[in-house]
Amino acid sequence: MYCTKNICRLTISSLTHISKRSIVIPRSKNKKIKPLKSKTRHVTLENINPDDVMTLQDPKLLEFKVKQLREYTRRLQERLRASNINKTRDDEITDLFNEPKSDVAESLLNSFTSKSLPEHSSKDISASSTSVSQTLSDLIDTVSTHQIEKLIPEDARTIINNDTLIMKSMLKKKNPNWNLIITNLMNDKSKFLTLSEETVNSWLMNGITYLSYENIEKLDDLLQVWSKQHNTPISPEIFDGLLRVCSKLSPMKSNIVTDIKEDIVFQKMKDILERMDESSITPNEFNLTACVTYCSKLKDFKTMNFFLEKFQTEYGLTPNKHTYTKIIQFYDGLGLEERAWNTFDTMKFLSKSHKPDIFTYNMMLHICDKQKNYAKAIDLFYEIEEEKLTPNHSTFVTIAKTLASSSGDNIIAEGNAESLRLLGWKFISKMFENEDYDSVASMMALAAYDGDVTLCRALFFKFTMSEYTSKREFEPNTGNLWMKSIKPILFNYLLLSYSKFKPDYVPLLVGWPEGAQMRRTILNSVDYTGKASDTRNVLPLLPLKNLSSSDHILAESNALWKFILTNGDFTQSTTTSLSQELNSQILQKLTVESTNFEDFKFNILHVIGKWKVNHMNNSIFNHRCLVSYLSIPLRLNNATEFWERLDTYTFKESEFDDKLLEVYYEAKLLEDKMTQSENHTSMEITTTSFIEKHIEYFASVSHKILYDNSTFDIAMKGATKFNNLERAKQEWIDRGKFRKTENYMKLGESKKSQLDSEFAKIMVNFFVSQKKYDEAMSIVLTSKRNIRWKYGMVKNLVDGLEKIEDKRNVKILLDILNRKPTEIAYINKQIENLDLSIR
Repeated sequence: MYCTKNICRLTISSLTHISKRSIVIPRSKNKKIKPLKSKTRHVTLENINPDDVMTLQDPKLLEFKVKQLREYTRRLQERLRASNINKTRDDEITDLFNEPKSDVAESLLNSFTSKSLPEHSSKDISASSTSVSQTLSDLIDTVSTHQIEKLIPEDARTIINNDTLIMKSMLKKKNPNWNLIITNLMNDKSKFLTLSEETVNSWLMNGITYLSYENIEKLDDLLQVWSKQHNTPISPEIFDGLLRVCSKLSPMKSNIVTDIKEDIVFQKMKDILERMDESSITPNEFNLTACVTYCSKLKDFKTMNFFLEKFQTEYGLTPNKHTYTKIIQFYDGLGLEERAWNTFDTMKFLSKSHKPDIFTYNMMLHICDKQKNYAKAIDLFYEIEEEKLTPNHSTFVTIAKTLASSSGDNIIAEGNAESLRLLGWKFISKMFENEDYDSVASMMALAAYDGDVTLCRALFFKFTMSEYTSKREFEPNTGNLWMKSIKPILFNYLLLSYSKFKPDYVPLLVGWPEGAQMRRTILNSVDYTGKASDTRNVLPLLPLKNLSSSDHILAESNALWKFILTNGDFTQSTTTSLSQELNSQILQKLTVESTNFEDFKFNILHVIGKWKVNHMNNSIFNHRCLVSYLSIPLRLNNATEFWERLDTYTFKESEFDDKLLEVYYEAKLLEDKMTQSENHTSMEITTTSFIEKHIEYFASVSHKILYDNSTFDIAMKGATKFNNLERAKQEWIDRGKFRKTENYMKLGESKKSQLDSEFAKIMVNFFVSQKKYDEAMSIVLTSKRNIRWKYGMVKNLVDGLEKIEDKRNVKILLDILNRKPTEIAYINKQIENLDLSIR
């Protein structure tokens, strides 16, 4: 003690005189044992596990188990008290030994306490715990019985007569299976008609959330019979319920039509409103919301205007806050963002009840994400705080995705890309613990645009393997399981991160302490070997936390691409498999049966398309993912890998048509010769051998994607990047043939102009890279009437002309950029679009 006091009194000057060999040893302090912090709230039977308690020797752990049991007993008694609120409090529910529950709980408590341990042998305690465990199971069954009584009225329960089915169908409050309940209720129509008015109006029609269209029709017909038998008119609750479940339906592709009279759900809703008029029941604003909700899915102005005008003129009802939100969703689906913003602004200046809520703000944030308008998204977030609304999970996720997509565009980001991504991560930190799809998508978006391959692949692997593990129990087919587990958007983000890989790049999150901690938490939770998920089937990612070279990126992206396309089956041979379904006999048969070339082409494509649907993951094998996949070797400057990937997974329609024409007309010619020749056997052999030469090509098309404008664009970027003049000429010629195809001709004029402008810009940059300025100028001059050239499109050309001091062409180019559309140009455009054909 004396030494300690003297050491405390030492000054800084006196410390300098202490010998270098002197060692100051402070007094040892007995550290207090930290209390055991464990979970004693929200205890379940799995937490207690009476069988494991018998092996415990530590008195503190035993005391903790007693606290858990007391908490569980207290919650169990509260449930029972709530379920017996309409019964006498003195009623006792006994167990198998005719013993009150309170006594069971006390006996179980006594069996775990230290006082009772010496009095019983281990054998007695084990038997006691076993009997008590059985009693607790009985108590749970009793509680389940009371839960069923809350879920369904007694008369409906009697008709179904299957408590297990009721529990499975109704226990999930977020997604109850009403189709199963309604089907069992309607099995015996005579029993259904015995349901009371309170059961039909209060429980059935108020509680029902989703039904198939077939069940809606059956229920509606049966309710009309029920109404007649009970001599009561159909109540407003029944009409409300029918309209509500109709609004939840998704229109089939065949139902999305131009004529509103052809849509069966629209006609059903219209029929319900007419019956309400006949019954002198005035529809309410919730009925309007239901009608508008379904119309927003139809994406048809006629249906939307029909209901809005009907409710306003006939019933004097105008849209409320929820209806306006659905209208905004309708405009967003049609790509009419300007109208959506106008509707949103209108809501602010109407009555207080029309002020946008958090769901409306989330819808507008979604539009900001589509428009890459990060400034507006941030303004909306400040508005949410000013209106004292509580942001939810969707709010933070959508803002983070908006900031990520905006940071990927250099023009929109205006040099603030890193700041935008860092702000996005700060929004993510508010809900970092969530591991749902939207949260993972927003985090992968931020990581991908930042080029953080390590984090992006960790998020993709963790989420995909989690989905695979959770769905493995219900999906025995491994191919279907992988198809359901891998999300296309997440996969596209991963490919984007691969393309932005830089070996010496330091991720943005490393410089932010809280972000670095989040990043470490995610990386440390991933096991690329698959041992953590207890499965041998894992994604083919390299078992490395960090990828250090572009070779690793190319190898892993190739393996993952092939793995996903074949649904996890590397042994699948696409060419061989399709060759069995499109052999020489089938090809010859299609040739004979087809009346003309167009029929033959359609039949061949039908066979190939059918095979793709059955054997390939078409949700990922699309142009968007393909362009991201091709961008990886393009940005990593690997010409061999780029052209190999492009040729392996794409084909051009002009080339495909040439092969088909050769097969079709040669087969027809041989068929004519066969009818004239007496030696049919030799002619059949000749025909078969000729067709077999082309089967391999047609089979290879099964794992290829048809060229579209995006494919031509990236092919030309590759020709520019790798200085491949021959390939550029070929792509230019094939692009001209592509403009004559039926798929291109179906596009609108504005879309054609947009696509042609983008390709013309790429061609100009290519000729500039070749220092062929005259060819670049010729493209601009010949297309100036059809393309609105801007400075950003010809910046490289202007710089090149200025370097060689070609002032004349620079002046011509600037005049084209600065020209304004004149009336003559407008008239010329209208003349070009006139249809002067004689009818």
